[in-house]
Amino acid sequence: MRFKIGRIPETAEAPAEDGWLKLREPPMWVTRLISLPLSLVLALIAALFVIRLTKISSEGLTGGVLIAVYVGTIAMHELIHASINPDRGLSDRTTLGFWPTRLVFFVYYEGSRSKRNHMLCLLAPFLLLSVLLLLASHYLGWNSWILGAVIILNAAASSADVLNFFITMFGVPNSSQLQNRGWTTYWRATGSTVSSNQPLQPITREDARSG
Repeated sequence: MRFKIGRIPETAEAPAEDGWLKLREPPMWVTRLISLPLSLVLALIAALFVIRLTKISSEGLTGGVLIAVYVGTIAMHELIHASINPDRGLSDRTTLGFWPTRLVFFVYYEGSRSKRNHMLCLLAPFLLLSVLLLLASHYLGWNSWILGAVIILNAAASSADVLNFFITMFGVPNSSQLQNRGWTTYWRATGSTVSSNQPLQPITREDARSG
């Protein structure tokens, strides 16, 4: 895994003759605009479930610890993304980063993957840190406010993931490969050119010019 402060690694767009089609998805600014109210909705729903299903209270909550819990939640969120990548986040194909000017944490994978893996990668942090942790707190009687904070903060942080999950679900055939080029997602039907188990090398700007 590589670590990066700054923008997502730049790669050129996939050439049309290679069979890759651009996924119909909103530009980044529209995604962020939609994600803001969606974050609030997810946080409110998560808070409602925490109140109704668990014995978690706000006793002992302090601002400084809450900030630390938020940072830790984001770190766990991104590491879960990385662990679902085809390389399990263990090779240089996975980049974990923070883009300060956009206030965006990200995990970027350079290579192709199946639709199933792509969708699981998007939804895994929400399922593990919000849904599963909520159920565990309910059935095991956990009552620390830190757990409630993780559940709610992670739900809010999952808004763009949830949005992209549904865009992928309805916008790409099931038997497809997907690959990101920066913020843009491309897909193609699984066929004879490349196996979905063999990630494509990222296309560099020099490759694109020479091609």
